[in-house]
Amino acid sequence: TGIDATTEERNIVLEGTKNGDGVGTFGGSEDHAAILMGKKRKLTLLSFCPTRPASFAVDQLNGLTVCNSEDIDTESKDVNQKSELELPSKLVFVIAYSGARAEKAGQGTEASIGYNYASDMASKAFKAYNACSTAAIHDDEQKKLHTLADSIRYERKKQSISHVTSCEDQVKKIISDKVLKGSAAVRGDDHATVADFGNLLTKRFEQFYEESEVLVPTAAYCLAESDRLQMLGPIVDKSHRNAVNILKNQIKETAWLPLWARGIEHQLKTKPTLYVDESKKNLERITAFASSAFGAGFGGSCWALVYRDEAEKFLLQWRSAYDEAFPANGSSREFFITEPGPGAFLL
Repeated sequence: TGIDATTEERNIVLEGTKNGDGVGTFGGSEDHAAILMGKKRKLTLLSFCPTRPASFAVDQLNGLTVCNSEDIDTESKDVNQKSELELPSKLVFVIAYSGARAEKAGQGTEASIGYNYASDMASKAFKAYNACSTAAIHDDEQKKLHTLADSIRYERKKQSISHVTSCEDQVKKIISDKVLKGSAAVRGDDHATVADFGNLLTKRFEQFYEESEVLVPTAAYCLAESDRLQMLGPIVDKSHRNAVNILKNQIKETAWLPLWARGIEHQLKTKPTLYVDESKKNLERITAFASSAFGAGFGGSCWALVYRDEAEKFLLQWRSAYDEAFPANGSSREFFITEPGPGAFLL
């Protein structure tokens, strides 16, 4: 349910690699989990460090309320969003490979530096929380906290709060305040001022929190029933907007592609690259239920979720618009229709 980094990087760096060597070796290893655990036409919710199924209780009565099953007493669990759901048969994914290759192997590439910086900021956000909280947390409890997700679970238990509501989130504020207060202790050689660094860490935590605790489970909830599909788009829009504006791991092409798929490409401001939340739709073309960049960023691909019987036409429209907005100039790009597939297996 998001990037997760522990306090001691050596514990989560893949065997055979070194710190700073490659991408995806510091945290949850989400790609690896998807490759091994995928199921045909199934979408799976996972938590990381360690990798395990995730499930949630979602209530729509008083605005959306989300509760991670790990925050509910085991004897009274009322989980309505399971760790797996089947993609409705009327829907398919259209994938757009931008043609912008993200060179992640080895040290010093723009993609590896950028991705590992985003992961490192998550780790430092946890360390800042820890620095501010150490005096108040009992030693035995302190030893059990290794990730941002652990800190969320701990604060929920401490505050006797088991859920996130759309209008108020006390735990998010508590952790954000502690990350800000503890940021000076973990700044190291970061060139940002103390105040700027604290704000960066706080935003990084809040992006992690929103993605993991709110957006991902709510998106799964919307996909579980056909009458909720119209709610999915704004949720995924926010996830993509956070990637563009906070993680800053998107290039112009991958920032633009999902917005065009949703009919809101006018919201992308490119000097600097910034995704502005406005509301206007072009209804004269096919638009996707939801669309986002995915992967480590700094190039790569985007997905769009559309009706199966409109997928071919949408693909042609999307590809044509992309070619017009970003001429290929010799780069290889590919658009195709697909569905969730099985995990890796022996032939």
